[in-house]
Amino acid sequence: MTAEHHERPYGLLLLGGLSILVALISLIAIIAKSDDEPDTVTATTAAAKAVEGPIGIDPTAPPTSSTEAPPQLAPSLVAVALDDTTLISGRVPDDATKAAIGVQAQDLGGGAVDNQLVVDPTVSAAGGTITLSGAVLGPSGETDAIKAFLDAVPGYEVVSELDTDSMPLQLALSELFATEPIGFDSKRSEIRPGERATLDKVAELLLMYPGPSVEVEGHTDNQGIPAENRALSQQRADAVVNYLVGVGVPANRLAPEGYGDENPIATNETAEGRARNRRIVFTVLPSS
Repeated sequence: MTAEHHERPYGLLLLGGLSILVALISLIAIIAKSDDEPDTVTATTAAAKAVEGPIGIDPTAPPTSSTEAPPQLAPSLVAVALDDTTLISGRVPDDATKAAIGVQAQDLGGGAVDNQLVVDPTVSAAGGTITLSGAVLGPSGETDAIKAFLDAVPGYEVVSELDTDSMPLQLALSELFATEPIGFDSKRSEIRPGERATLDKVAELLLMYPGPSVEVEGHTDNQGIPAENRALSQQRADAVVNYLVGVGVPANRLAPEGYGDENPIATNETAEGRARNRRIVFTVLPSS
């Protein structure tokens, strides 16, 4: 083999080695460039996650407060019952409301007030109710009472269960008997003819105010035995009731009761005083 034949393989090997070296240098350059410039897909994905926020949370939703909502307050319920002593019961949100209701009850009832309201911060005047009961002087008295409470304690609804008939009826009966009393002869229970006209006026008043019931009280002087006087007073009350029923007053509105000589309005030492004590009294009963 000639020297030329031996040199050709070595030349080829050298050329191949150089080619490989060039290829490696190019690969290293590509890798270095990749390290300097982040992959576009990877960067885009990371940006998307940053916008989305934590898993399961909608980034477009409005922010929520970590503080819990306050508890729902129950409506305040108050009852004002007019009587000789006006009773106030129920629950109110604060002392100021308790005082305001007490003042209005005092003005409306005109007498003593038993204010049993309990201050309870878990109730609210908003949606609350004040219920009024008892007797007032007619529809105008009812209207005035409702307005007074609405003005004094805003936020409440005022519910009226007021009796608008009893007080006007009692006043009308009292005025009538002040000038035309119903009396009796001694030891007798018959209605005297001259007093039937007065009982006709009583019937008209009872029919004008159809709601209330009335106690018809019979009374005597102190002449005789107390037990007999009580029986006689009952007979007098029964006689008046029978007359009124006969002219159209419903019997279930009339309650006859004899009191004997227990409640005199004049002295029993004179004939005039005894005559005044032999009488009938009408007392309007509170509505139930």
